[in-house]
Amino acid sequence: MPRIGVVLGSTRPNRLSATVAASVVEQLSAYGEIDLIDLAEVGLPFYDEPKPAAAGEPVHEHTKAWGRRVEPLDAVVIVTPEYNAGYPAVLKNAIDFLYAQWQGKPVAVVAYGWHGGRRVMTALTPVLANVKLVEVEGVQLQFGGELSVQGVWDPEASRDLPARFTAMAERLVGAIPAAPATA
Repeated sequence: MPRIGVVLGSTRPNRLSATVAASVVEQLSAYGEIDLIDLAEVGLPFYDEPKPAAAGEPVHEHTKAWGRRVEPLDAVVIVTPEYNAGYPAVLKNAIDFLYAQWQGKPVAVVAYGWHGGRRVMTALTPVLANVKLVEVEGVQLQFGGELSVQGVWDPEASRDLPARFTAMAERLVGAIPAAPATA
């Protein structure tokens, strides 16, 4: 069974990403072992390594610990709000700390906001590609549509959400590279 990391992309007090992520975890649980990764708990400082992540030589224990958390994942789902047409700085920082650990992993973004998260998804695409994550189509959630401003699904507006999450999960799991055959 694949191991899927669900990353909460916001650390703001009163954030909705934990509420949204709980629903995402519920939807994904049939597709693999879920590792819920709260960036507030990971607690990374702003990038402080002396070399770029692509150099692969972290010196700080927090970087090494973050790498150990991400390395065993087979796929990643990022749950993020849209902040001013972009993503939270804490999410960008967490992505930037690693390089090799991201490479080749499928990733889907579950974005939410007043514009349905479309702009945050667009802004994240080149960042994810640069660290060699393989993006598959995620799910957009709009306040006043599928999602209330409290982060709760609107039963009437979200009737198609289970099908959208199923399709996302199938794309994500289907993009996991096959393990090499052992001799």
